Amino acid sequence: MNKVYISILSILLLTSIVLYSVQALVVPDWIQKGSYLVYDVIRITRFYGVPAGSAYALYFKNTTYWGRIKYEIISLDENEFKVLSIVIDTNDTLGEVFKVGENTTFTIPYNSSLKQGVSIYINPELLPENNVYVNSTSGIDPYGRIYNFSIEARFDPETGILEHLEATSRMTAQFDVNTTITGITILIFDLVEKNKPEKTTDSFFSTNMWLFAAGVLVCIAAIAIYLVYNKNWY
Repeated sequence: MNKVYISILSILLLTSIVLYSVQALVVPDWIQKGSYLVYDVIRITRFYGVPAGSAYALYFKNTTYWGRIKYEIISLDENEFKVLSIVIDTNDTLGEVFKVGENTTFTIPYNSSLKQGVSIYINPELLPENNVYVNSTSGIDPYGRIYNFSIEARFDPETGILEHLEATSRMTAQFDVNTTITGITILIFDLVEKNKPEKTTDSFFSTNMWLFAAGVLVCIAAIAIYLVYNKNWY
């Protein structure tokens, strides 16, 4: 019975060490409160087949908008981290696509994968072998419009950070007997800045480290006390 008790405490101690080590391996150290990424985002829209001087020309306009978006980690928990995205600069004076100060928050799980869609972060262990994701789809929608969508995204193999993305959407529709219009939208993301603040004690993983250390000390103390008061443990 004594040996069983010692074995249980030892197993608990080893399990804690293994779990903490695995967590440290799969979560890149840049994921901490205050880390941020800045992207230049370009959205290009082009229309082909629009009759000059027609009513269609009023609605189908060629545009190129640029925006600079900052994504900052504002909090973390045991499963995911929360990101604040905010537009910090743009050439879109009318605010049709980008508006300075416009912001939103969203969460990203630590085990984020491409099965869930392309994100600014994908767990490095779940990236493709060449760190590049390519996908495309095409078909005809219920309204008879022909569509094609393609995407290519490149990630940093060590951090899982999105470095470059280019997505192209093409749609062709017939508006009348003599008018068939093709619209193409290209969306480009380019990483232009990133930071990683010095580790602080208020980060989730720093807190966990102290809890882990405390747990280890408790297990060791329990074993020591048991050995002192049960000299015949062997």
